[in-house]
Amino acid sequence: MVDELESSVSTFTPHDVVWDDAKIARYWDYLSKVPAALNNCWSKQVGKALLRYVLRNGGGLRGRILDYGCGPGFLIGDLLEMGPDAFVYGAEYSQESVRLVNQRFRGHERFGGVSSAATIPTPYDDHYFDAVFFVETIEHIQMNQQLRALRELQRLLRTGGMVVVTTPNEESIDASKAVCPDCGATFHVVQHVSSWSQASLRSVMEEAGFRTISCAPTHLRARSSFVASLRDRLIRRRYLPHLIYLGRTP
Repeated sequence: MVDELESSVSTFTPHDVVWDDAKIARYWDYLSKVPAALNNCWSKQVGKALLRYVLRNGGGLRGRILDYGCGPGFLIGDLLEMGPDAFVYGAEYSQESVRLVNQRFRGHERFGGVSSAATIPTPYDDHYFDAVFFVETIEHIQMNQQLRALRELQRLLRTGGMVVVTTPNEESIDASKAVCPDCGATFHVVQHVSSWSQASLRSVMEEAGFRTISCAPTHLRARSSFVASLRDRLIRRRYLPHLIYLGRTP
């Protein structure tokens, strides 16, 4: 037993996971069925508050709206509640999430379905959408693929269409890493691979061709009750706000 333990320790070498398409798909297909992970989704916590923010600062949300990187579909549900002027679609990398979200909203008269975003271009026509949400997604995309993904968003938007991008503000990637005790692989627990500041997010969005409306660190409030307000104040002491970028296609 001692020899086995010593052998295990001697071969344990921490190393960063090298994410590839297969690993990313496997990881998110798994998380799509984990209740604790679903409950912690940012869009589940503050999706409605994000829509209120957009309506206040970016204008109306109507016509065809795409949630690109829709995950388990929480924001799609919020968008469908907005009223008769919003027709909602999704694009998602995880094929299991594509299946589950299509199953969840099947039959809703203003739900256009979720398509795979595992490859670019996605299966939507040029300039098809009036607004595209890219919520808590850019931080998951490999550096060499980020600009291509953002230009895909621009392809999908009509002239003057609005893009909404959110991401953690100046996140410390290392602070949220875990290590596998079996193999030594280290990885961000929700697969973040990049950290963004107000300046870097605005810069990459404008490089991709968007005109900036606003880009700012923002705390969103999920509810208006006293308990929720107290909770929000406590959370703000512990966590940095998220960046919210609003832009338009020229």
